Amino acid sequence: MMRKRRPLLPAPDARQSQGDEVLPGIPFSIGITELLEEHNAQSDTVIDPRAPGGLSSFVAWLAEVPARSVSGLPRYMQAVYNERNDLQAHYPEVKSGELTRFAWWAHVAGRFEAPTFRLFGHEVHVRRILRDGGRVNGGTDAIGFFNAEHGIGEASRLLVEAMRAADVAVSTVGYRNTESRQNYVFDTDEVGTYRTVIAAINAELNKPMRDLFGAHFFRDTYVIGQWFWELEVAPTWYADAYQYVDELWAPTKFIEEMLRREAPSRVHVRHMPLPLRKPRVIEDATRADLDLDNRFMFLFTFDFMSVMKRKNPLGLVEAFKKAFAPGEGPMLVLKCINGETRPEGFAELMASCEGRDDIIVMNKYLDSHLSAALMNVCDCYVSLHRSEGLGLTIAEAMLLGKPVIATGYSGNLDFMGEETSFMVPWTRVKVGENAEAYDADATWAEPDLDVAAQLMRHVYENPDNAREVALRGKKDLETRFTPERTGARMKVRLEEVWESIDGK
Repeated sequence: MMRKRRPLLPAPDARQSQGDEVLPGIPFSIGITELLEEHNAQSDTVIDPRAPGGLSSFVAWLAEVPARSVSGLPRYMQAVYNERNDLQAHYPEVKSGELTRFAWWAHVAGRFEAPTFRLFGHEVHVRRILRDGGRVNGGTDAIGFFNAEHGIGEASRLLVEAMRAADVAVSTVGYRNTESRQNYVFDTDEVGTYRTVIAAINAELNKPMRDLFGAHFFRDTYVIGQWFWELEVAPTWYADAYQYVDELWAPTKFIEEMLRREAPSRVHVRHMPLPLRKPRVIEDATRADLDLDNRFMFLFTFDFMSVMKRKNPLGLVEAFKKAFAPGEGPMLVLKCINGETRPEGFAELMASCEGRDDIIVMNKYLDSHLSAALMNVCDCYVSLHRSEGLGLTIAEAMLLGKPVIATGYSGNLDFMGEETSFMVPWTRVKVGENAEAYDADATWAEPDLDVAAQLMRHVYENPDNAREVALRGKKDLETRFTPERTGARMKVRLEEVWESIDGK
């Protein structure tokens, strides 16, 4: 039978009239209740947090490791472990006193998931548990947004997939400092195991990550960063971020060229492509499942938090209007997320679509299987971006065998070509204002919307040619960007790193 959890304790100003409060804002949880009842039933010293002066004794009692404890956990940690079946399933070794993996979970995630952790010096307990655990050579720790539903999160998952395909030992540690939804199912180890660490997060997050994980996590390690950036010039904050890495892996040649120009000489820069993976599709998913009809469908997906001006949906709307009169046949679907975080930009996008019921804006998260289904049921994927670090959705569409129309500039050139896609020419322009983190004086591409409109018309009117081009693109990516091939490249470099740090 499910046990009912007591509610959160009342706010401080209500304490005098309520008898159930123990710690302000912290639930007197099932785990704590059971430990307290067990102690008071077996001990001559009764712990009563509601007695005069009892609160301080209770807090000290929670922080203690019981003399007869098999696990060796302080009581407040033991309480959390006891009441969570997921922790018991993932860390069964705690019951026999092996605490290393659980301690890393407590350090990285526990502080956010268990409110009581924030009241105690849990870092002291974590360090005590881990002080005898040394890091070893011959594998790598990977830090990333493994549960996040955005491009950087997918890049971190692809990194791990490639290394594991090459039989590289990997321990994964989740980083969760993002506003994006984090419902992607990916089990992390939460254990710092190896002396080589790959942080698959962007440059500006390296200091917050260090502050979160603590300096001890990175002590005596070789740190590799996997950074994404979308301009040919690095932002100012890179200057501070270089101090946190020994090496940088550039997922595309576009990023590699920027880093080789910008990074200090002591930081090694390597071009390290990621595998490109076909989205997992439920084959029987239909347009009806997505509330879409059977018109010829152009699709573009983007995140407002990735800078609307760079993604350029307004340019795509204009090109579609140039290509097709209202009601002429095709429809354009703009699938976006986080529009509510950029209300002015979202309003501008909606205004650009007024009077066109053949342009559909879907601003919502979709579960991964529905997101893949949406791409699978489109007829052509279009990206008139001004710049891309990688262009992952373009690659995913190509792997699904879709004709792709995209700006012929930046990271997507690693996997796009004239024979495998429909490339839109561009002119170099200044970034200008209203581009968030990007320097207004930097440059990027302005795609030719007239040519884009012609290509959209061509794909619509010439389906046989579109299919031929799409098939060539699919075969090319399936050959060049497999987990095994990209992982083998990573392994060669990692073995060089392991040899260089061996014995140091």
